[in-house]
Amino acid sequence: MRLIKNTFLTLISLAILPISADELSDSIAEISCQNGDSQSCVYLVNQMYKQNNNDDAKKWLEIAAKQNMPFAYTGLGLMYEEGRGVEKNEMRAKQLYEQAANFNDADAQYNLGTMYSDSDTITNDYELARQWYEKAAEQNHIHANIALAFLYLEGRGVEPNPEKARSYLAHVCDIKKADNIQACVDEMLGKMNSEK
Repeated sequence: MRLIKNTFLTLISLAILPISADELSDSIAEISCQNGDSQSCVYLVNQMYKQNNNDDAKKWLEIAAKQNMPFAYTGLGLMYEEGRGVEKNEMRAKQLYEQAANFNDADAQYNLGTMYSDSDTITNDYELARQWYEKAAEQNHIHANIALAFLYLEGRGVEPNPEKARSYLAHVCDIKKADNIQACVDEMLGKMNSEK
């Protein structure tokens, strides 16, 4: 009863304060995020990014990470990988991506694959890159499927296998619900070959 009364009084006081709907929305999201609501945390981080407020984005990502929300580790990893609002540190980014990947976060798995295949700091290891890409691809991660196709086309860490590359691209076309899978694959292969 006391909790209901306090909540009611808080809502009444918010209703009479000169506060905008956006500010109210943000206040509710802050409380919800601090209490473990991942959607509220995502909302706050996105709001901070829209405002180019990397400090507060980092703050909300750290709050979410303390609650073991995988997207938060991935978001923090991206900040460290790109040096967005923090000093660039690819090793720290890798650690954060690994934490998220342990929760089966497909974006983190893809980012780890990319770090192992194309990093200035981390030694290239196409076998590890392939393993991480495969984990993300199993979750229908489009970019991971394209990266695997590229590895098989180029023979990086694997035997070249154009048919396997085509199958990964066909999966991408299927995810995108392409009307003509074959035409979609041919178009992507054309783009990949022109980028060589």
